Amino acid sequence: MAEWKKILLEGDANNATGGDGIEVDVNGVVSADLKANGGLVIQSEEVAVDLGASSITGTLAVGDGGTGITAAPKGSVLIANAADTISALDGGGSSDGVLTYTAGTDTISWSANTGQANQDAFSSVAVSGQSTVSADEASDTVNFAAGNAITIVTATGTSTVTFAVTDGQIDTAELASGAVTTAKIDASAVTFAKIAPAAVTTEAEGIANSDDDTHLPTNAAVIDYVATQVTAQDLDVAGDSGTAAVDLDSQSLTIAGTANEIATSASGQTITVGLPDDVTVGGVLTVTGGAVINGGLEVNGTLTTIDTTNLRVDDHLIQLNNTTTPSASNGNDGGIEVMTGDATQDPHIFWSNNAHLAGWSLRKRGTASTAGRIMVQTSAAGDPTTAPVAGVGSMYYASTSKSMFVYVDS
Repeated sequence: MAEWKKILLEGDANNATGGDGIEVDVNGVVSADLKANGGLVIQSEEVAVDLGASSITGTLAVGDGGTGITAAPKGSVLIANAADTISALDGGGSSDGVLTYTAGTDTISWSANTGQANQDAFSSVAVSGQSTVSADEASDTVNFAAGNAITIVTATGTSTVTFAVTDGQIDTAELASGAVTTAKIDASAVTFAKIAPAAVTTEAEGIANSDDDTHLPTNAAVIDYVATQVTAQDLDVAGDSGTAAVDLDSQSLTIAGTANEIATSASGQTITVGLPDDVTVGGVLTVTGGAVINGGLEVNGTLTTIDTTNLRVDDHLIQLNNTTTPSASNGNDGGIEVMTGDATQDPHIFWSNNAHLAGWSLRKRGTASTAGRIMVQTSAAGDPTTAPVAGVGSMYYASTSKSMFVYVDS
């Protein structure tokens, strides 16, 4: 015998009760029953411990991660002069002091700050390649002596000593071999007049008559040579079919497109070949790689075949029966069908608007009016009392009791 069974829903307080420390309100929401000032609180939807709660007293021992003390004077430090015992060592506040560790007793204590006697400002100064400068006493002085072309500058009230090269004091005797590089020569100091005439090829002499690596050509010589070469040259061009030749001195090369298929444009020294905004393909278009369509895709025909392993759709809504004139008669039956090879066993996610099966169902093709499916039918306010038309597997929502029912075999 089949009958309706109620499904427990979240928020249904009639089907849940709270135990010790647990509360269930009229809406079925479960919460913790926390003692006031007991230390447990809810923070950011999580249970936490409030150590400042009034009911939490006493101290936490060292072995439990605490200090074991309840107070510490100002100016004191926490020390462990005995095993597992922490105490506050008070500085006293009357004089300066330092913390001292005594190895004999294995303890730490405050000691008077006696300072330290004056020390030499330096003991020695090492100079690369020279003798070391040594201090004789605390008041000894380091003297700096200027060498050839060097000026020493000091500033009153500062600790800075500046060593600078004296202007106009460096001559060729001071320069090491190879010290003058191209980067050290001022650009304005190098002019055409500085180049020996024998190392220059002029227009009159001609580049063609100077085939070596020991001369520099002038601008006029280069232009004259290039003009002579271009005038005598043609550009040969070959296509998928046919050939062409362009006289570089008097003709231009035209790259032409095909209407609705190829578009070309030229700007400066660049020729761009691409597709027009609207492309017409007269035959079959085959794409061997991936294809990205940024606009809409409209397919006109009687059948669209998608031969892929997986189909992914970003849209959150798929519309079926979306014709130019949709009607209720067209939408009586519709859904998604999985082909298994057996026409009587193909599973459906199916919408039916027939009188005996009004609603959504999950079923096989051959089970339209028998058991073996899940059927969601029209809901009403009251709880169900009679058998559904669709039989076992039907689901029903009663809005008055806010309950969900399913029709099952007993």
